[in-house]
Amino acid sequence: VYASDLAYCTVYEQQQESNSYFKTLKSFAGELGVNEGYDKTILSRLDNNLNNSDSLYQITNDSYWKVCNYLEENNKSHILGPILIGGWIESLYLGVGSVDSFSQEQPIVQRITEQRYVLENLLDYLTTLKKNKELDPYISELQELQSSFVKLTANPGNVLITKGQYKEIGQKVITIRNHIVE
Repeated sequence: VYASDLAYCTVYEQQQESNSYFKTLKSFAGELGVNEGYDKTILSRLDNNLNNSDSLYQITNDSYWKVCNYLEENNKSHILGPILIGGWIESLYLGVGSVDSFSQEQPIVQRITEQRYVLENLLDYLTTLKKNKELDPYISELQELQSSFVKLTANPGNVLITKGQYKEIGQKVITIRNHIVE
């Protein structure tokens, strides 16, 4: 969740917030024993690029993937599953929250509809982590969200969505997000 918030802050040039989120992520990473991606070099790069949103975005993206790769390479997928769920849901939550008034033609609405494919891949990956029973409630919620995405009509080049379908997806995203952050 915080990694997505960090990416959001860097994209929207909220430098102070970016630095704060990064330090929080570094602390969480230390508690999980996953310091890769949040070392002094990265923190220094962040401090040196506070006024360059493109660099901040790249640095935060590099950190995120460095942690993901480390977890997979070191058989710590039980940690990676919740990270992927939280990051993806928070990104979707931020996207849904950025839509002031629904219009099927809005680029952000189309990006949100395209998340049906990402969700499919995420669920496929999470099923490989079945031994982590802590993920079961989240997998169930994601499957419910998937049932809403499946209702959408795919056309070449875009996905058709009604205002009601969009609202249903948005509500489910909010529910899952609230479950994660409670």
